[in-house]
This record gives sequence, C-alpha cells and structure tokens, in this order.
Amino acid sequence: MTLNDLRVEGLQSGVRRRTIADRECDHLFLIVHPSDRKTWLWRGRIDGRPEKMTLGIFPYCDTKTARAKARNITAERAAGRNEVAEQRRAKQRERQSRTMTCDRAFELYIENYCRAWNKTWPEKKRIYDREVSPRIGSMPISEVEFEHLIPILSQKAVTAPIQSNRIRCHLIHWFQWCTRHGRHLIHLEANVARDLPRFGRARSRKRVLNDYELSLLMKVLNDSTSLYAEPVKFILHTGCRRAEAFEMRWDELRELEPEGNWILPAERSKNQRELVLPLPAIMVEMLKDRRVARGDSQLVWPTMGRSGKGMSGFSKAVRSFQSAMRELAAEDGSEIDHWVLHDLRRTFITRMHGIRDQYKRRFPRDTIFSVTNHKLSGMPGIYNRYDYYEDKREALEAWAKFLENLKVRECRQLSLFT
Repeated sequence: MTLNDLRVEGLQSGVRRRTIADRECDHLFLIVHPSDRKTWLWRGRIDGRPEKMTLGIFPYCDTKTARAKARNITAERAAGRNEVAEQRRAKQRERQSRTMTCDRAFELYIENYCRAWNKTWPEKKRIYDREVSPRIGSMPISEVEFEHLIPILSQKAVTAPIQSNRIRCHLIHWFQWCTRHGRHLIHLEANVARDLPRFGRARSRKRVLNDYELSLLMKVLNDSTSLYAEPVKFILHTGCRRAEAFEMRWDELRELEPEGNWILPAERSKNQRELVLPLPAIMVEMLKDRRVARGDSQLVWPTMGRSGKGMSGFSKAVRSFQSAMRELAAEDGSEIDHWVLHDLRRTFITRMHGIRDQYKRRFPRDTIFSVTNHKLSGMPGIYNRYDYYEDKREALEAWAKFLENLKVRECRQLSLFT
C-alpha cells in the first residue's frame, strides 16, 4: 500500500495489531495497534542480523518525515554503519544517565581517577560530602544545571570565600572528568560547571613570625605536653609542609642513625620529588626519644589510641599554642597576631635568607629551596641536579642554633627599637 497522511489517518484499528508496508519506501512499515495508536517502524537486516527501530508516532511523525528517517537508516546501512544499534546505545546511555545520581558519579570519580592520581582525594570527598551532596547528591547528574551549582558557591562565599573557590575548582574538574575520561561510565554530554564564576577573592598570605613571636612559640612548644608540640616543632625547624610532618613514617627515618637523614618519598611530596634532608641534631635527638616510646605504630605521630591513623584537629592545637603565646605576650604588654601552620613554612624560607653561615655569608636561595623541596625554575630547574646535601645540613644547623638562642625578654626589648 502506498501510504500518505490522509490514508494513514483513515485506517481503522482491529482486534489484532496490523503491519502495513509502504510501497514508496523500502523497509518502512506502519503498525496499527488495537488501541488505535499508529507507529512508524524501520525493519531490515544489517550485517546479516534482523534489526528494527521505531521512527515515531503518527500524526506527530507524518509520512514524509517517516520516509526520510527510513531512507537515512538504509543509506547508513549501505555505507557500513549501523544507525539502529547507535540509536539503541544512545537511548541506553540516556536511561543510564537518568539513573546516575551525583553521589554515584562522584564515587566513580574517586574510584577511577582520584585514588590513583590525586593524593588529596580524601579532602575532595570531605568537601563534597559536606558542601555538595546535601544539595544535589540525590539528583540525576544529567539533570544538574548551572543554576543548581551557583547557590552552593555564592552561599559559601559569604562565610568562607576561599573555600568557595576551592569548591568551584573541584566541581569543574569533576564534571570535566564525567564528560571526558569518565564519559563511558557517567554518560554525561555537557560540562555545566565549566563557566562557574569565582565568588571569593583569593589573597596570598604574607604572615611571617618575627623574632619575638618565634621566641614565644619556642618557649610554648618546649614547655607543652601536647602531642602536637613535637610535629609543630619539626615543621618550624625544617620548613616542611604540614602533611609531610604529621604523616611521617618510621621507615622514612631508616637513616636517622648515623647520618641523621629523613627521606621523604616522592609519593608523599607535593611535587612528586624525593627529598633527602639531613636533620639538625636537636631534631635527631627528639626523634630518637620518640622512637623509644613508639609502640607498634608505623607513624611517628599517630592519633591517640589509633596507631594506624594520623593526627587531625590541627586548628584546635594551633589555637591552644596561640593562646599560650598571648598569655606570655600580655605580661610584656604585647599582642600576637593570628597565624596558621603554613605560616611557619613561609617564616622559615623568609628568615633563612637572613641567617649566615660560619663564614658570615648568607645562604643562597638554591640551598634554601632545596631544603624545602621547591623546584628551581627556568634553566637551573632543568640542568642543575646537584643535591646540596652538605649545604642543607649546614643551613638547618644554623637555623636550629638561631631558634635555640632566641630569648623572650631580649627579643621583646629588641622589637621595641625596630
């Protein structure tokens, strides 16, 4: 039967389903259901296998449109492409994307990417669980729009603008992974987070502790019985990062005797570079004493009662040290500004430029950067492979001597005239 819109509209339904072939278009059929619904169907063989695909429902899909779709599938078959299978896979991806919630998509992101390539994945997960999941976690990720993400950032920026920027970066990278490397798992077509704006203004910290503040901190740490005192003292003496100190393992100190070396493995370093650091004598003695009371923990400073887990709650510990410093400063009529642990690293790098060696010469920048495991920029970073081992030992001993010689009263009197 040669079909047209008028003839199709006049076809009556029966008790059973009827299949009518269109004489003007090969492989095109009209299905008349007992419910009086009429659908267009392409049916034929592709690669020797029978295939069929629904093209649309009449009258929403008229005869002309149905023929165009059928001829396109036939032409694709002649070119060696299976348009039916591709459409089937597209529908399957659409169904999967509708059932793929944001929580499940983020789990796949962590399992298939972050665990292998990102050392800070626990922090990513903590931020997602706290800031993002309560808002969009149960939504299908395919239904998330730009407007769903903006309130997460704007509301967080009111109280924590820098954290808002960090959440933005995490969202952009997560959605980018979903639409690229993880597309075969998530079946997400568009990155709706790509153009998210920054709501917080990033400012680099400039806090550097002066001699008086360093003398107060040294006194507080030496007198403290807190479990945090030793790792904070280690950060102050070596300029290392917080995680590098608090997550230190005993196998990294296998050369503590007799060389006094700390070997920071590349996988725990921010820039993926191993660091061999000759520790000053005062740190070696502190770690030797710590080893006597180590127990069965592989961590140098584990959490109390949990030998396999590193410390947390750094902010609370720092506030307690600051409170003790302010009490001492109040006796001299002074005030202490707020500082964070990373400020100790900045203080180390800044103040080391003013420390002199046994010949009264300042330590060069390359030596200081080698202590803190900073990669040299430009040509020196490419060609200079010198390890500065003895230079690092001399620099750290000079810094430790400087810290131990600080006297609170003398530093206070000096600060009055500077």
